[in-house]
Amino acid sequence: MNRMRRLCAAVLFVPLPLCAATAGPMMPAGRSPEVGFAGVWRVIEAATAPWAQPRDLGRKDAPLLEYAVDFADGAVKGPPPQSCQQAKYSTGVTYRDEAFGGRLASAPDQTWQKLNLTNPQMTTFRVYCGDAARDYFFDDHADVVTWDGDVIYTLERPTGMDPQQYHAGYSGPGFDCGKAEETGARLVCRDAALSNADRKLNQLYAALERTRRFETLRTDQRAWLAVMAKRCNADGPMPAMAGDKNVIIDCLSGEYDDRIATLTCFLRTPRRWRSCQQGEERR
Repeated sequence: MNRMRRLCAAVLFVPLPLCAATAGPMMPAGRSPEVGFAGVWRVIEAATAPWAQPRDLGRKDAPLLEYAVDFADGAVKGPPPQSCQQAKYSTGVTYRDEAFGGRLASAPDQTWQKLNLTNPQMTTFRVYCGDAARDYFFDDHADVVTWDGDVIYTLERPTGMDPQQYHAGYSGPGFDCGKAEETGARLVCRDAALSNADRKLNQLYAALERTRRFETLRTDQRAWLAVMAKRCNADGPMPAMAGDKNVIIDCLSGEYDDRIATLTCFLRTPRRWRSCQQGEERR
């Protein structure tokens, strides 16, 4: 183990730029990312790294969660520390004993399975920003995995509506995905279109706080959330099959669309709350 890898393995909170450059053979760097890596990715999951003490992660602990990152020619657009004004890209292979700065060199197979990184030679997308470098590992689900301090992040291509509409910046829902436990909430966090719908719904709800009928609305909103969860089977365990997940996502999408229409109606005509509700109930 060379001096750099000894240092990376020994220090828990070593900065990424110091340790990212310990991977296997890489292609020469250029200003354009590979086709399979270029474009927008969303940070859909954050987990405590295996080398750290396990803990629940909220927004303060995992500040990159639910942000979108755009890997474009010559630049990475997104939240720091991922953003870079003059980026170069390379592609290659990282061996297990070199990944994550060598911290998991002797980790058992179960650890790699939990990270969805079962291939001992991981396809790696490397981003150079000046003298620093950050690695993104291609995982078993065609997502990419990176890390910052003692938090491991998973990035996914946007799903749902046309991915081209998504841009760098916050792309999550109106609630803290680090605390999402129910199936419905977790699927809203993972789906870019549902996250966008949840933000719109929250904006409408906030605007309606100033109306005289807000107490009625608050009670009605809680009832809608409960009914939606049952109607879409979003209050049970997370399905194992992607098709079953998509059924729930499609149901949630319809529920959100109808609820947004109802609250928009009430915002425009606050005295016609009952007729706005009936429009939702006629589905």
